[in-house]
Amino acid sequence: MNEHHVIVWGIETGPGVPTGRTVEVDAEEIGTAVTKEDLVTLLAEHDVYDLEGVIWRDGGPDDWP
Repeated sequence: MNEHHVIVWGIETGPGVPTGRTVEVDAEEIGTAVTKEDLVTLLAEHDVYDLEGVIWRDGGPDDWP
């Protein structure tokens, strides 16, 4: 289980184009992930190495642009 509170928000869109999913760790926005691999990289940069306990909003772990 994560020691951090992680939220991955639903797919955002720019001017009609999906841009990715916003990622928060401990209520701080750390970036936008376009793929699950992006998510893993972003989280590792913040010492989060486990997707268990991630809160998925407006889409699950398999929903990417």
